[in-house]
Amino acid sequence: MTDVWRLLDNLKNVKLKQGDSIDPSPLNVSLIRSLTISPTHSRVTIFANATKVLAFIPKLGIEPDLITCINFLSVCAECTEYNDAEALLFEQNGNPSLMQQWGLTPDITICNASLTVCAKTGRLDKAREYLLSNTASNMQRRWPQATPPIKPNLITCTNFLSVCAECTEYNDAEALLFEHNGKPSLMQQWGLTPDITICNAYLIVCAKTGRFDKAVTLVGKQMPALGIKVNFVTYSLLAIVDINRFGGLIKKWTKEGVLLQHLGLHGTSLNLHAKDIFNIYDSKGTELAVPFEFAKALFNYHRNEKRTIYKA
Repeated sequence: MTDVWRLLDNLKNVKLKQGDSIDPSPLNVSLIRSLTISPTHSRVTIFANATKVLAFIPKLGIEPDLITCINFLSVCAECTEYNDAEALLFEQNGNPSLMQQWGLTPDITICNASLTVCAKTGRLDKAREYLLSNTASNMQRRWPQATPPIKPNLITCTNFLSVCAECTEYNDAEALLFEHNGKPSLMQQWGLTPDITICNAYLIVCAKTGRFDKAVTLVGKQMPALGIKVNFVTYSLLAIVDINRFGGLIKKWTKEGVLLQHLGLHGTSLNLHAKDIFNIYDSKGTELAVPFEFAKALFNYHRNEKRTIYKA
């Protein structure tokens, strides 16, 4: 971080005309830099560096922008610091939030980033408050002055599913996508339709909560009904929802032609790129690897089948 402190200290020498302020770009870069320092540094050290960066705001007369807020939320997520993320957005004990002090209003990008913090810190309760319309912290009710108006989007849904996965909460994930007892889903209330990214994120929730039956229903019935084409990520995630069924699914899909016969194994070398495992692979020329958990399970599958692997 030596280069960061040198940069920020040098800004003290910038001569400003009355009414001018320093562009927040150096500050924003410094916040991200705090996340990319030596991996041997603890989360405490990383977060301390980030808060030290923010301390330069009043010293230098910098006017933070929404990127400053997003970058700080990224630090909060990686360092599992929920309280500081909340203090950025919400007033506490009569004290204005940091964003209020900076003259900023959250937008949907900020709200989505706050959901990532909720996922990393296990705060399902707070994520619910952001989304449910009958709570004081609801993102739309809390900041009615936002321009453009805050409206949940597909990233909101993906991030909330990440919260559900991290907190092993299935029911909230289901209520997000599907109507229940005649009540429309949250996505329907927001005028949104699930896409392949949402469905794949839902499968991760199914894996974390042991809902193999729900995962099969999604892939076999609900996705086709929505006109969503299954991709190799979908199959990879479905395969690991119940790891005890992995071998059976691999054999089944190999017979059906979903998977290539060699399953990525060439001699004693295992290729974990999707195009070397799946027949349905389509990445428009980009070499994509299969999800990590699927790769581990496939490696063990080959070993259980008495196949020798020296390189993967």
